[in-house]
Amino acid sequence: MTATALWPTYDHPDDLPAIEAVPLDSRGLPTSTYHLLVRAADLWPDRTALTVLPDAARWREPVRRAYSQLIADVHRAATALHAAGIRRNDAVALMSPNRDELVTATLAAQVAGIAAPINPGLSGEHIAELLRRSGARIFAALPLLHVNALIVTLLAPMLRGQNVVWAGPLGYRDAALYGEVWRIVEHYRLTAMSAVPIVYAVLAQCPVDADISSLRACLVGASMLPAAAPNSVTVLDAIVEDGSVVVTVAAAAGAAGRPALDRYPLIWRLETTA
Repeated sequence: MTATALWPTYDHPDDLPAIEAVPLDSRGLPTSTYHLLVRAADLWPDRTALTVLPDAARWREPVRRAYSQLIADVHRAATALHAAGIRRNDAVALMSPNRDELVTATLAAQVAGIAAPINPGLSGEHIAELLRRSGARIFAALPLLHVNALIVTLLAPMLRGQNVVWAGPLGYRDAALYGEVWRIVEHYRLTAMSAVPIVYAVLAQCPVDADISSLRACLVGASMLPAAAPNSVTVLDAIVEDGSVVVTVAAAAGAAGRPALDRYPLIWRLETTA
């Protein structure tokens, strides 16, 4: 696997034919989430893989884990699941707010069997029905309940040994978080973030009271970006189609200084427009 294969140079849409001429299965991508984690731990064992904030008020007191620690934790949890009888085609139901352990539990469930996350905000009746349909042999209270959280936020950064910062148990549901977001960006030198449109609509009303020059791009999915989105950074629409994770991205239309793009494959150099 080479850096050129995984990260081809893209400066202009004219570069797309050369990029698309190389089949995806020839780019040396990891074959599973486990192989992705193994690769990251081999290449960058001492780099921070996860930074988890306890809550909005204590964002300066995170729990950190290096890639070597994360894979060791996943091995222990997967071994425990296997010892409990979980095999490749067995589901492990996971339910909880965001917390440090949920990453370990989700990856371990994928190693030993099938991860089946359930939204804890659902009614008891819906949760019971999902448990029944999943056929889960084990029910643990720890999930990543949206495909964006697992693929875009957690797994994609592992391809480059990057650090993922998690915003605490409630995530963007924590109203106090919005008053701290820009200071969190400055403190951790965040380069990208992803959220649903309503989050950006709220953030657009929050004064930028910190140095956010490190922030190169904001990813948005689920629906079109609201007109009130911030203009200080490039904002990309991430479109989910046919169960795939992120199929295409496009610059938000109509914002001053943003390039006028049609839909392009997910290979785009993110530049600030500030």
